[in-house]
Amino acid sequence: MKERAIRTATLPLAACLAIACSGGASADANLAIGAVIDRTGPRATASWSQAVKLAADLGNRGLRGSSSFGGVRFEIALADSASDPSLAVPRAQDLVRESGIKGLITDSSEDDIALHMLAYDSSPDNDLNVPIVCMACTSGSINSPTATSSDPVRQAALRNSNRWNFRSLMSSNPQANVLLQVATSRSAPGAVAGDQNGDGRFKLAVYYSTDSFGIGFLGAIKAAAAGLSPPATVEELPFDPKLNPDTYDWSADIAKLTDAVNSTDPDQPVADGRPDLIIDVAAPQFSAALMRVYLNGGYSVPLLHTHNFRSTVVQQQLGSTLSGQEGTSHVLLDNGESGEVFRQELTTAQHGIAPAFEDSNSFDAATALMLASLIAMKAHGLSDPALLTGAQVRDALPLVSSPGGQVVRTGAAEFGRAAELIAAGTAINYEGASGPMDFDSNGNVKNRLALWQVIEGAFSDVAIYDCVAAASCPFRP
Repeated sequence: MKERAIRTATLPLAACLAIACSGGASADANLAIGAVIDRTGPRATASWSQAVKLAADLGNRGLRGSSSFGGVRFEIALADSASDPSLAVPRAQDLVRESGIKGLITDSSEDDIALHMLAYDSSPDNDLNVPIVCMACTSGSINSPTATSSDPVRQAALRNSNRWNFRSLMSSNPQANVLLQVATSRSAPGAVAGDQNGDGRFKLAVYYSTDSFGIGFLGAIKAAAAGLSPPATVEELPFDPKLNPDTYDWSADIAKLTDAVNSTDPDQPVADGRPDLIIDVAAPQFSAALMRVYLNGGYSVPLLHTHNFRSTVVQQQLGSTLSGQEGTSHVLLDNGESGEVFRQELTTAQHGIAPAFEDSNSFDAATALMLASLIAMKAHGLSDPALLTGAQVRDALPLVSSPGGQVVRTGAAEFGRAAELIAAGTAINYEGASGPMDFDSNGNVKNRLALWQVIEGAFSDVAIYDCVAAASCPFRP
């Protein structure tokens, strides 16, 4: 029997979810969705859990105004991942066992992979048997039929052949193309694409963490750089994601990133000129520590950051010194009705605090699981959600955004309308706060990307690249 971590967060309802435990029908039948997300660790963002709770609140308000699925009430079971798979796994298992959750939301790529591996190891007793929707996973190897790993269990989880794993945030691979679109657009007239320092070549230095996120993103950048004409030179400088960001000697790594020597192979460094650009591929706590030293040192090589930099952790640690920093990320909100309704609702729920990055993806992950639960109940003729299985919810998730289905958006009234359509057997097509939630056959979605800048202390989208419209993520005026 595996040792279980102490449970740090539970559902805001009676222990054991009385309805789910009894198996009987009731006028108030609770349907639990779990969320194991960082609440105290290095990526902790309080608004993620607020966005998930808002999804349940809007769903419940919508069902109260609907004649369908009467008595069903969504509840959110929260647990703290602390961005640590060794904590995320037992806490997710606790939510399945003790709270009867029908689906699970999680955060980082490493947490997601660890949770999903349970479905492929040799012990059936530890399986979650509920679908996982990750709201902050960007590793390109996740949900990839061609992913490889020296660990056969990890490889099987990455390939997702049993289709338990989904995500509401697009992988980082398309973002690499957008980063280079931005970089090459800043070349001097007549210069080699990407050449900003006038030495006749485009060289970029990539500072990356040696985890699935960093290694995957580095690979995507190298592939995009190789596709340029002429190809860009990429200097690779890795760092250990287990280091202590408060005590690490960042200045030594910055010196390597900004000098005229390419240290990709430390045993055979090559003098090939200073980089035109530095891209940092790191979790927020590392980016913040790196940038503090970089800004204080007065270095002049420009940086482009990835989506992880767009974090309240970085904002809180660096404050006004962030002014002018820029990078790429998934859009904060969909530029339409769904995004605006979500913005208003979450801002009200947070007493005037506007949405942060990945709040919309958290909300959409929860909403997709809720809608899938109703679709599964209808498909299997269930009136009591206690009888619903995780496999039934898994199989219903792709139907949340059926091509040609009736478009439903965010908000209580729209959720109620979606419930009526589902009860009538009509296909729906959920357009979320983050954009379309069109799961492909591997469980992935496509998002729009943004070039953001820090303006007056806030991250602001200044240009959009539409990866929904085309794989090349064209600039959208």
